[in-house]
Amino acid sequence: MLNHTDQICRWKDVNLKVDNPEVMKAYQSRLMNFTNTREPFENVGKEDGLRIWQIRNYRIFYWPETEYGNFYEDNAYIILSSTSPEVFSEEIVYDIHIWIGKRASYEDYVVSVLALNILDEKLRKTARLHREIQGRESDLFTSYFQPISFFSSKSVWKGGFEQSFARTRDKSSYEYRLLRFYKPKDHTNNIKVKEVAAEKAQLTSDFVYILDMGTKFCIWNGRNSANDHRIAARNYIEEIKANRGAKIKVDIIDEIAVTFEHYFYTSLVDGLFASGIIKDEDDEFQSSTIKNYTKAIYSVNPSTDPLSFTPISAGQTASLSTILANDVTIFDTQQHCFILLSQSASAFKRKAIEMVHHYLRGTQHPLIPVTILIHGQRSAALERFLLI
Repeated sequence: MLNHTDQICRWKDVNLKVDNPEVMKAYQSRLMNFTNTREPFENVGKEDGLRIWQIRNYRIFYWPETEYGNFYEDNAYIILSSTSPEVFSEEIVYDIHIWIGKRASYEDYVVSVLALNILDEKLRKTARLHREIQGRESDLFTSYFQPISFFSSKSVWKGGFEQSFARTRDKSSYEYRLLRFYKPKDHTNNIKVKEVAAEKAQLTSDFVYILDMGTKFCIWNGRNSANDHRIAARNYIEEIKANRGAKIKVDIIDEIAVTFEHYFYTSLVDGLFASGIIKDEDDEFQSSTIKNYTKAIYSVNPSTDPLSFTPISAGQTASLSTILANDVTIFDTQQHCFILLSQSASAFKRKAIEMVHHYLRGTQHPLIPVTILIHGQRSAALERFLLI
């Protein structure tokens, strides 16, 4: 059963120090001692596509392709996207994301930042870097997965890997999961899947749910649910059936066509149905329209301790020339935070996550997506926010 009392993103208010030599030495030593391979980033960036690694307990694990798009809230991940050269360029374009689950430990957060910098160095420091927090992912990140799914590590059986399900004989030990299909307010084109507590109180007529019972699935279509949610749920099950290597039975029911005696309902913990849109712990991650948000530009002195942030401008508009006028600049849209470094300040790139972490923890929006760019690198998100 999911535990909703756990502290969420408990690392966000901590003083992050990953560029400190003593901290780096201690963490890198533990990272290498506990990594399942001495070279976790072998042969990276040579082909188009995604590569994903999971971080947990100081260890880096190759994430199987059958699990791409599935993320567990107790862990952190490294995602590398390599794309073919852009027009008039011979260089492959790299985007490295760290994804931090809302219940990931501070230690895994630090290790993910260290791994981010190690991977960037493997790619000759040419990658665009990103920080993603569960529930507040950027449009670029969600575009990689259709859909993107969030699970509770506490409730998944045998660590959540579908391969474990296929290899283990005792299917009766599987703990039921209730999955909700939805579209966040700021990602209208990408469907997300979130594991919620297996309780009747989680149900609302606006969404589609899947009750995952191991070798049996039941799709519950809320009376007001969208057709694309229903299609996504059916496609999702087809993928699971292929991955589990077991004979899977699937039932599809409509809210208005079944009684409470149906096994879908009797398999859930009793409780009243929710009315309207569910208000739960993830609502703090959901953002509203960006129209009324103020944009702010700060100059950063990366050599000071503590870091200093000097305001340059604030308002509804911002210009690229203003952003590029300083060696290290933070452009905060309150929906997405960018840190841009000049070529002469590129040595501070490995410290950029630390800088933006310290800046954002002093704001009302510490969990928004982050993108780190060297002057000359393009970002569709940056260009979009400059135009809004």
